[in-house]
Amino acid sequence: DFFDEVLYRLSGWKSRHKARHTFRLDEASLFLELLDETLPAFVKDGIRKELHVIDSAASEPKKHALAALDMFLNLDFAPQQTLDIPDLETVSKELDKRIGGNNAAKNMFLAQAARMKHSKSPPETLLLVGPPGTGKTGLTEAYIAALSKEFPLVRFDLSSLDDSESAGLCGSSRHWSNADAGSFLRSFYAENNKLWGACFFDELDKSSKTIQNAILNLVERKYFESFLEQTIVFDNVIFILAANSLEGLPPSLLSRVRIVFLQGYSKKEKR
Repeated sequence: DFFDEVLYRLSGWKSRHKARHTFRLDEASLFLELLDETLPAFVKDGIRKELHVIDSAASEPKKHALAALDMFLNLDFAPQQTLDIPDLETVSKELDKRIGGNNAAKNMFLAQAARMKHSKSPPETLLLVGPPGTGKTGLTEAYIAALSKEFPLVRFDLSSLDDSESAGLCGSSRHWSNADAGSFLRSFYAENNKLWGACFFDELDKSSKTIQNAILNLVERKYFESFLEQTIVFDNVIFILAANSLEGLPPSLLSRVRIVFLQGYSKKEKR
């Protein structure tokens, strides 16, 4: 197994590093020959750069390089596992079983599922819009569960993030001693070690413009990760955003999503 071999070699390097404070680049060259041809170019480039930093830099850059190398080696950025979508009748039945009402929104979810099932292009981003209590979170949870019980659902409450934390989504600069990869990647790393599944950004309208720009970069599925110092490209993530209203949301972001208006539930449906 490629990653087992990589981790074996890395553990050996780390133990030797404690004794002699350096790595031999001829060992790094042998290591690079193991790189699987299916790995994305940005992952291979990242591994090469981090190995050179570990070999030659001071202690603080080495600490960051080891953390970045761990992410490159242990998070599957391009999983061969696809977003396998069940037949639409099954998805529809599961949605109805879990959630009553909001049929118009359910139809939009089913339309997205149909496009994912019959197209190889990345899934479009959905923006659920409706006042509190209209079921944005419940619908999202029901929809992802209906698609697959294996899909991890990574959640972010954007109202709890301030501008200083916007870099936290997409990584922080290594100029800071506590720099780290962004919480977007780290959340998938913690869930299943794959950049695969679904991501729910809630309270979009309560977030700052800085946060909204970070979200725009992510839903493009091609963004610069400041800590890893690489442009990350990925396909196998479903993005769902939620907002109480469209007021104040940037046109650049709205142009990249399909808006789903929620009408809420009748008294009968709430019972």
